[in-house]
Amino acid sequence: MFQTCKRKLTIVVIATLTSINVQATERLTNDAVLRLVAANLPTTVIVSKIKSSSGTFDVSSDTLIALTRQGVPGEVLVAMLEHNGLGSTELSEDAADPAVPHYPGIYLFGASGEKMARLIPAPVNPARTSGNLAYLMTGGLVASTDKASITGRNAPLQTQNKQPSFYVFFDESVPRAALVGSGSGSVWAAGNGPPVTSPAELALVRLHERSGRRETEIARKSIAGSRRGLTATDLIAFDAEPVRPGVFRLTPVRPLAPGEYGFVPLPSAGGSGREQATLPKLFDFGILN
Repeated sequence: MFQTCKRKLTIVVIATLTSINVQATERLTNDAVLRLVAANLPTTVIVSKIKSSSGTFDVSSDTLIALTRQGVPGEVLVAMLEHNGLGSTELSEDAADPAVPHYPGIYLFGASGEKMARLIPAPVNPARTSGNLAYLMTGGLVASTDKASITGRNAPLQTQNKQPSFYVFFDESVPRAALVGSGSGSVWAAGNGPPVTSPAELALVRLHERSGRRETEIARKSIAGSRRGLTATDLIAFDAEPVRPGVFRLTPVRPLAPGEYGFVPLPSAGGSGREQATLPKLFDFGILN
């Protein structure tokens, strides 16, 4: 009888230890995460499970896009990136892989080798009005225009690629600790409104060189009426492809002619950003002959 009880106790102990060992050594995979999401477990539970388990996830750009389309929440994707050692507070300014956290901003890919080059936003000068006298003397037959400008004939960053790719990293794309530790306010702050969070709140414009500055029209008035916002002839269409939460790949729809260009962050408040009459900053670049 004693031997039988001892044998049963030994079996229970072995089973318990085996169970504990399996739980401790469980290696999560992408498929396991998808199963957890499909089971409608709370996001916080899935994140905790990822943090407490071993394993390495496939977090390539294409895979992150596929996971997003399959309903994996952004918080879970961030946990997977951090689990692979990609979520540290150390941010990059030139890493070619968009899965690596970068300082928030816009990056030109391939300007110099297989790397990213960060576009430093240029402050926009106060709007300058031209043609106002002619407008008054002709009763509006000649238009008066307001133009926003940045100083200098050329952008510091130039490329020979006529249809370049840009990667946009919004604040959402980096760990909060890294964002707080990266310095002053967000590069995506747009005036007094909320920060820009989407490519829909960006415009790509052609800039015109005038006497040591580059400018774009932001308002016009004539006898035919008045309008506020960027002129359609200066706007350049671009495609936006999601890469991972807070990161997008932007590509001009058509090859760009040699010249000067810039991305403009536009506040979403108050309707279409293209109706705003002021520009907070401009991420400039140039296309070489």
